Parts: sequence; structure tokens; C-alpha cells
Amino acid sequence: MGEALLKFGKVDEALRAFQRLEELGLCDDCEMWLAIGRALYREGLCRESRDRLAALAVKHRNSAEVRAALGYTLHALGDDLGARRELRAALRLDPDLHEVRIYLAHLLFERGDLESSLREMERVPPAEHWDPLSLWRFIELKCSLDGLTEDDPSLAPWRDRWLELQAEPDAVDHLLAEVEAAFEDAGNDAGAALTVIAPGRPEAEIHRVRTADGRLFTGTWNEIVARMADELAGPGESVASFMEQAANRGRSLTGCEIPCDDPESFLRESARMGLLEIDD
Repeated sequence: MGEALLKFGKVDEALRAFQRLEELGLCDDCEMWLAIGRALYREGLCRESRDRLAALAVKHRNSAEVRAALGYTLHALGDDLGARRELRAALRLDPDLHEVRIYLAHLLFERGDLESSLREMERVPPAEHWDPLSLWRFIELKCSLDGLTEDDPSLAPWRDRWLELQAEPDAVDHLLAEVEAAFEDAGNDAGAALTVIAPGRPEAEIHRVRTADGRLFTGTWNEIVARMADELAGPGESVASFMEQAANRGRSLTGCEIPCDDPESFLRESARMGLLEIDD
């Protein structure tokens, strides 16, 4: 009931429902309170999520999932030091949490601690990378810190995995191919332009999207995602691949699926989960 109330924006009622669980003596149910912490995070209630997860971490200090979830929430609140501490604790408990290790590596990279970032990335097998950005950063760090070149044979598994992820077709690629084929079949009249407008929405509606690190992107939904892919993804990554990899990261943070077959749905669901803000 608490999670359903959150979906309808009834935050106070949802929090009372969660409080009632404590009153019923269910404070030690790790899976239930981890689900509650994640639900609060998804709805942008990061402080409430932090408080629940921090209390849970005290009672279940050996739960790697709890420590990782707390680390993600602390990062969302701007506490990078606390986030790194909790992510490291999660990895000490379970060294095979590859998504957590990659997340920690990104935090270290953004902090400027490149050597530590590389050490973490080196412990993740190429096949366990699902984000082209992490693969490209690994190659970049090996070249800058270890003096390798991009075509060094030792980097072949990471280059191959990067190319594999880049080449994976998804629903957006198929849709674009179908639209292109339909456009060509229509005669491809000189000067013609194909414009796809969502029903009930004005043409070229402008939106403003702000990422968790404060970057602002303005334009149509398609333009915003294209610019995000250009600035936030690895070199040459397609829009479709960027959305897919970002959705994978979002799932690791929130436990929920993010649609990646349409830019508007992708952005709105990401905002609903607290991963970015739409300033419309």
C-alpha cells in the first residue's frame, strides 16, 4: 500500500504506512525494508530513503545489497565520500558485484583519482561491462596511465566488448529502419521532410532536462537525448545504445525497468525515478 500511495503522490500517507510496519514489529525484514528504501529513492525521496537504508545497514551490516543501495542514495544526495565508503563496504562483502564496482570506478574517475578508478575497472571482466562508457574509460585510462595504445593487443577484449555493445540492435534501430524504408517507398520527393509528431502534442515542443550533476539540456525530446548521447556517452555511441545503457544503469540503481524505445518515455521515467529532472 505504501508503494502504491507513493505512485499517487500521497507521500505522508505512504510514510505512515511504512511507519505502521515498524509498529507491527517487522523492523528486521531486510528484503522488505530494502524494497521500501528503493521505492523512496525511485520517487525522489532520497533523504527518506537514506534514513531507512542507513537504519537497515546498522541491523544488516553483512548485506552487500543494502550497503550498495545506501551508497547510491548518498551519491544522489551529493555525499560522494559517504557513497564511496558504502560502495567499498558492499564490495568487501561481495567482490562479484560488478555493477557496484563500475559505479565506484566512475565516482573515482569524476573525483580525479584515476589510478584508483583504473584499479577498480581492471577487476571487472569485459563481459560484465554493459555500459560502453565504462569500457571506453578503461581503455582511455590504460593508455594514459600505463602508456598503451588503443590498438594494443592486451586491450582487445575490452575493444571487442565495446564494439559488441555498440552493434547490438534494439527496438529503436528497427523502428528507424522501418521509417526510413517507408519514407523511401513514398517516393522521396525533392525537399520533402518526414516529421513524426506525437498525437496531441504541438510540433517542436521545447523541454528542459537537468541531470543529477547539474547539466542542462534543452530541445525536443529527441534532441535532448541526442545531445545527452553526444556529451555523456562514449565516442560514436548511437542514441539507441545510449538509452539502453542508461536504462541498464538505472535498473541497477533503482531495481526498476526504464523504457528505452522512445526518448520521451525514457526521459519521463528516468525523471520519475529521480535520476534527472524535467524543468517544464
